[in-house]
Amino acid sequence: MSKNLLTKTDYKVARECPTKLYYTKQKYNSKISGNDYLEFLKEGGHIVGEMARVIHPGGIYIGMADGVEAALAKTALEMDKEQVTLFEPVFLHEGMLVAVDILIKKNSTVELIEVKSKSYSSEEENPILSKRGGIKSEWQEYIEDIAFQYQVLKEQHPKLTIIPYLMLPDKAKTTKIDSLASLFQIEKIETKNAEVFQVRFTGNAEELIHNHFLTKVNVEEAIEFVAPLVKLESNKFVKLLNPELVRTQYHLGKHCKDCEFNLGEPSDGYHECWKDIADVKPHIFDLYFGGALKLNGKFLFDELIAQKKVSLFDIPEEVIKGKRGERQALQIACTKDQQEYVNPGFERVLETYRYPLHFIDFETSTSAIPYHKDMRPYEQIAFQWSMHTISAPGTAPEHKEWINLNDSFPSFEFAQTLKRAISDSGTIFMWADHENRVLKDIKRQMVDYGYVDSELRDWIDEVTVDKDSAGRLVDMNKLCLENYFHPEMKGKTSIKYVLPAVWNHNPYLWEISFLKNLLVKEEDQILSPYESLPDIQIGGASQVVKEGTGAMTAYQEMMYGLSRGQPEIKENWSKLLLQYCELDTMAMVIIWIHWRKLFGLNW
Repeated sequence: MSKNLLTKTDYKVARECPTKLYYTKQKYNSKISGNDYLEFLKEGGHIVGEMARVIHPGGIYIGMADGVEAALAKTALEMDKEQVTLFEPVFLHEGMLVAVDILIKKNSTVELIEVKSKSYSSEEENPILSKRGGIKSEWQEYIEDIAFQYQVLKEQHPKLTIIPYLMLPDKAKTTKIDSLASLFQIEKIETKNAEVFQVRFTGNAEELIHNHFLTKVNVEEAIEFVAPLVKLESNKFVKLLNPELVRTQYHLGKHCKDCEFNLGEPSDGYHECWKDIADVKPHIFDLYFGGALKLNGKFLFDELIAQKKVSLFDIPEEVIKGKRGERQALQIACTKDQQEYVNPGFERVLETYRYPLHFIDFETSTSAIPYHKDMRPYEQIAFQWSMHTISAPGTAPEHKEWINLNDSFPSFEFAQTLKRAISDSGTIFMWADHENRVLKDIKRQMVDYGYVDSELRDWIDEVTVDKDSAGRLVDMNKLCLENYFHPEMKGKTSIKYVLPAVWNHNPYLWEISFLKNLLVKEEDQILSPYESLPDIQIGGASQVVKEGTGAMTAYQEMMYGLSRGQPEIKENWSKLLLQYCELDTMAMVIIWIHWRKLFGLNW
């Protein structure tokens, strides 16, 4: 047996970039390497997979814990039976190895079931196939995944009739089981080589069988569209692995922008590909929405990269057009001159906002597994808010916060506590539209769940904004996009980019009494406050939360992961969440102070 087998994960990696297949097999460091447990938790599919097994009672688990050869032998033995349900049976054909999530054999017919945590709605018409024929782009990788498995299984068992299915969380369904997520217990198992995490359902299996929200979708027709491609590509990838592992150089292009092997180190995979043009600064990848630019019908970045022209200043003026082009032109000009920009008319805008000023930030979470009874898969809950309030010009901001620590639906209490904390007058600032959408979603949930609170409903209507109404919420991200630029922001207006651009270059901010504690230097370099957030030792590892996805993962771990039965660890996760969310709203205050300062105004 070859030591380099093409798994379905390898196939997916190689379809993105064949060079990544080499890097993966050679175990190059990447951005997705790190805390295996948090990656396990963040993915969400672990619970969906366990649920799928529970609703197929009597299944025999195989897996590869004892090695590939043992798994193949056990699978072959079980496949000799007329009727059997298998979990993770393993099949090998000409260097291609697959472990099928669920296989149900009934005489000569086999159901091949791939379980995914991707959201699906049975209420949609043809959610997978496009009206023009073919696969919708968002489903392409999932259909190729199961087509790869189908191909291997069919080659191994040509006489069997194989029916392929995707099993997916259905957003058209709700759960009737309260605190369902808490019934899935995550367990850590120590092995000789590593820590392994698994999920065990602790609830009533019969109840789950009759009240689950997974839908089994026949994808035979979809597979027909991709089968020839999958066969061609998989055979090509196998040849890169055997008889020897071969590094093939995939063409460089705009697809390289978010390469997980770009660690900013001379020896990483990205630098191995890009060589002498890897570290050009400023880079074309920095341009605001640059990847969408075209020249003569072709993507501009691909054309420039082929010519080794990857400087931001290599972008031709003739492609900079329209409203988006105004921002792009501003970025190029200010970056060339290394100049901060503020729209002269911005002063008038800033003067229109009435005090008190409330700067708010929300943390929310969605999961394939509904957290509570009557919820749908991927339905949102709001679990935390932070707010800094400047009551009058020049006064120090006052901070308030709230976080949910109970296994109960939190969104209504979230909104009620926020309403009580915000005064009836003044301006409410958010960064981007997330907070606006969350409050609207809570209003919808009030209707769906029969929750009656007319004052809360009216307050949400008063503060939220849409095309037909101007509420009290003001989007600072939009203000930034229309009025402000700093070269260090590059093509971003995320607060994670705007704050360091403002903070690192304006020493007057470091002298403000309520900001002094945020000043941290490392080897004479000023750190972004996000980079200097203190970490906490949790479970023997250093943890810190400094972006939204990390906050959602931390909440899921605190409420439903290994930490849920350990108050001290749960408290530490809570501290990390609170300090992160507080910094988000203080970041808005800092940016507000600077914008006002640019016009000689008190904050």
